[in-house]
Amino acid sequence: MKNSDRFDKYISNHFSRVYGGDIKLTFDKRYYIWKSYLTDLLPVDKQSAVLEIGCGMGHNLYSLKRLGYNDVIGFDISKECVDFCNRQDLKSVYYQTEDKFINKWVKNKKYSFIVLYDVIEHYKPDGATKILLLLKKILAKDGIIFISVPNAEYPLNSNTLYSDITHHFMYNEFSMGQLLHLSGMKAVRYVYSNSFALYDENLVLHVIKRFIVRPISCIGEFFWKILALSQGVTGKNMKPTMYCFAEVI
Repeated sequence: MKNSDRFDKYISNHFSRVYGGDIKLTFDKRYYIWKSYLTDLLPVDKQSAVLEIGCGMGHNLYSLKRLGYNDVIGFDISKECVDFCNRQDLKSVYYQTEDKFINKWVKNKKYSFIVLYDVIEHYKPDGATKILLLLKKILAKDGIIFISVPNAEYPLNSNTLYSDITHHFMYNEFSMGQLLHLSGMKAVRYVYSNSFALYDENLVLHVIKRFIVRPISCIGEFFWKILALSQGVTGKNMKPTMYCFAEVI
């Protein structure tokens, strides 16, 4: 079965169950994640050309536009997702395969920032390597590929791996480094985050998250590290999400 077949009805089969009906609320939640953990690491130039591979329902397209980036486009192999994005006035393109998209749509343009947000876990490592090799063709000089994945070191992420039948693999820093090396790339920065945003436009929620929820999560992270050590395992990074910023070697 081709990836395009598995993802053709991805909103119906997956997103609608995960996100529910309030799309504005879920868009804002993703924007809060970017505001909480990632804004300082984004391109300084707001006119930078930004491409998202696997844009889904457009949560990141919305967030990046709200953060001030104007030249933003998404790609997805699910026509259902692309049609949804375009109805939200988020520029998105549908192609059945990644290589056709790269070679026929964007081969004459270079992108400074390419986003793979919760995408490569949907592929086996060989498939993920193929995508990264394709993206190198359209990455601008000194450009960055941004990769978000569930952190394989986080003990509860087995739920994430098995919550979607399209998931194939999870990464930690070491295996991500292997993947990048096979693709002629290297990591320049890793960032780890909780699944909840620290930032919130609601001042009360913002205070609660920063001064109550965050300290509790730090205690939980310490607990997981101690538990791992008790089993003879070094638990270095125990947050649910791993962000990797990579460049061409």
